[in-house]
Amino acid sequence: MAHYFPTWISANRYEGAQQAIKKGADIILLDDGLQHHTLKQDLKICVLNTTQKFGNQHVMPLGPLRENLKKGLERVDALVALQNTPTPPLALTTTKPLLKAKISLNAADCRALKKKALFAFAGLAHPGKFFDTLRLENLNLEKTQAFPDHYPYSTNDLKTLVTEAQKHNRHLVTTEKDWVRLPKEFQDQILSLRINVTFQNHAQLDDLLAPFLKEKK
Repeated sequence: MAHYFPTWISANRYEGAQQAIKKGADIILLDDGLQHHTLKQDLKICVLNTTQKFGNQHVMPLGPLRENLKKGLERVDALVALQNTPTPPLALTTTKPLLKAKISLNAADCRALKKKALFAFAGLAHPGKFFDTLRLENLNLEKTQAFPDHYPYSTNDLKTLVTEAQKHNRHLVTTEKDWVRLPKEFQDQILSLRINVTFQNHAQLDDLLAPFLKEKK
């Protein structure tokens, strides 16, 4: 994220926000902050993966949810249904704005990888989404390897991946999120793939954000 805009990392989100404000921030975008309550939130958006949806709709440890689904959805201002594979229509009864968006790979990255044999790896909550995105772009994905979410790659991990790729003349590829966590000596040997998010109705997104993006007078 820091490649694109000023980013603050803090174990205490309230203190992190205060530091951002001191540095001139007018708008603070909080990642994964729906259950965070020490900061007043002007706009709450729930991003929903249309493949996993809400799982079995139970709260942890019986299911994946952090809070009761009905109560959680009552607190949000809008939902974004995000998909990268063809999925059935989202069965969701809500009066909140529902924005639909699609994930795709950066076009330049795709062109650079056409006709190359790929070995993809990722440490995400759902690595299969990344692999599916590669396949949907008709790239030659010969091998995949999934790691746990936020996986701390070691030198031995990367040596094993590089050796395996070289043995079969494959190009190692991963996500931007994974690439920034790699030891620097391996980053030149592994390609990071950028993704794009395209909204089905961009005017709907503009209308949602407009009240919060007006220039100060």
